[in-house]
Amino acid sequence: MKTAIITGASGGIGKELVKLFLTNNWKVLAVSRNTKALEDVKHKELIVLEADINKKEDREKIEKLADTLSPIEVLINNAGKLLNKPFSGIDEKELAEVYSANVFAPFHLIQRLLPQLIKGDRGHVVNIGSMGGFQGSVKFAGLTAYSS
Repeated sequence: MKTAIITGASGGIGKELVKLFLTNNWKVLAVSRNTKALEDVKHKELIVLEADINKKEDREKIEKLADTLSPIEVLINNAGKLLNKPFSGIDEKELAEVYSANVFAPFHLIQRLLPQLIKGDRGHVVNIGSMGGFQGSVKFAGLTAYSS
């Protein structure tokens, strides 16, 4: 059975991806800070893990669990942080939080899971992004940090 790991799995795109993969006979490790939001998704091949990818110890938890599911064929980095604030009002801490969730944490998670992803010689990584990166803050006013 194929295995996928999906972060940010408690709502929106992440939750729909969990359902889609399960419907197509995949085992899914759904990673979320809010596991209660996944209680309505019942499936024998669903493993729900409460974890915050921004925390090193939680990335280690994901890696340890992934070791038992290896090989991992798909990692979908969907977790992210949105900051809706004018550019001039963004402080260093807020920018660091956005970049931690949207750039650095997925980078470190990919590094940790790379051995499982390449074990089956078929690993794929999908990073969910935003159209804001293409259309900028003109179209998405207040989302400068997120769009960058």
